[in-house]
Amino acid sequence: MHHRVKNNLQVVSSILSLQSGYAINKEYLRLLVESQTRINSMAYLHEQLYHSDSISKIEMHSYFKSIRDQYSNLYNRSAEIRLDFPREDLQFDIDLANPLGLIVNELISNSLEHAFGEDKEGIILIELKRTGEEEYLLEISDNGKGLPRDMDPYNPSTLGLTLVNNLTEQLNGKITYSDRKRKRLNSS
Repeated sequence: MHHRVKNNLQVVSSILSLQSGYAINKEYLRLLVESQTRINSMAYLHEQLYHSDSISKIEMHSYFKSIRDQYSNLYNRSAEIRLDFPREDLQFDIDLANPLGLIVNELISNSLEHAFGEDKEGIILIELKRTGEEEYLLEISDNGKGLPRDMDPYNPSTLGLTLVNNLTEQLNGKITYSDRKRKRLNSS
């Protein structure tokens, strides 16, 4: 079943890719590419399940790596996307892994599109760690220029951040945005 779902999602992704060849402007093309990356994120999830020893658990490091690699291949950017995971193998079921993957997808996309300006260089760090019995912390940060002063990330006007907020609420999570600079991002 997961193989069929993955193949169907890849067909939809291919249709969007073909449609992007007919894009009449950059904004239309950007919307098609964003939709394609969202669909690919879900396809990677089903690919992970298909290749997994467990038909119900997704190994999150591999799943996030697939999303990261998609952006490395899709965008001609020199931004480095790092994954930082604890030594423990974090595995989640599809109902938790899918919204987490979509959140990661949206925030990587936002960082690549807005954080680094024209030079397009920087670091995006994705961290996932256990903080309690049934609690986890997903942190996505970059060393870019920060959020615009007039932007309210809790009441966004964009589809991407609306998805992030809604998916976080769906997971009974709490979302926090910060403009603090992280020294670790600047280290090699």
